[in-house]
Amino acid sequence: MSEMAELPVTAKPDAEALNSYLFDACGYVKHSAVFGAEEVREFERLLRNSWPQTAPGGVARIRSLIGIAPQFREIAVELAANLDLENYINQPFRLIESYALRRTAGSVQTLHNGFSRPIGAAPAAPPRTMWRHHTYHDGKIYCMMVKVLIYLTDIAAEDDAPFCLVEGSHKANCPFPFSEAEIEAGIAPLSLPNIRPVFPRAGDVLIINEALMHGTYPKRSPDPRIVMAFSYSPSFVADYREAASRDPGDIWSTVFYP
Repeated sequence: MSEMAELPVTAKPDAEALNSYLFDACGYVKHSAVFGAEEVREFERLLRNSWPQTAPGGVARIRSLIGIAPQFREIAVELAANLDLENYINQPFRLIESYALRRTAGSVQTLHNGFSRPIGAAPAAPPRTMWRHHTYHDGKIYCMMVKVLIYLTDIAAEDDAPFCLVEGSHKANCPFPFSEAEIEAGIAPLSLPNIRPVFPRAGDVLIINEALMHGTYPKRSPDPRIVMAFSYSPSFVADYREAASRDPGDIWSTVFYP
């Protein structure tokens, strides 16, 4: 048997081209060690006095990072520039939300979103929310919401509640074949072959397409899981509030179906 020919060594792909490919094909990009240990500790210090006193379901949420410290407003600008978010949105864009989550053992974040998953929360709701759209044309990606997750704690094992995603769900056309009850019961079904967990370390950053169906594994380990999130959308997306229903005569409110 003849020996296999040795493949030629190829040049390392252009970073921007690689990230564009991964974001388009997989729906997320991971950047390692974007923030160092000292910066992570400083973020934790800034958050320390802003966590709510109660945490229903083991999930504490700070609703506006830019509202508690000017440093977070600066971070929002730096993330947009340094991570080249325009490459994924390709329209004038704005920060639409900034928040932090601290989760403890027993907490769950179920699967949600996904391009083909219909909205069933409100009568006469549209089949898909606006940010569940991902398109590519004329050589550019157009994503309706890009979320940047900054990890302040290590996610080293499944018990640490790693972020997980249903691969391809930002482009899927067929309905997700599980009921809302099955989804709400936990992060099931973990046996799906296209569910992928991601294991960042403190200081790592994930850029995700909000059109992905995503969530986390159940949190079982005792140490807190702390993540900060900054979301960016095209500038025409206004501030919004959830609406259980909408008065058809109301043409003034800026709301969205949950």
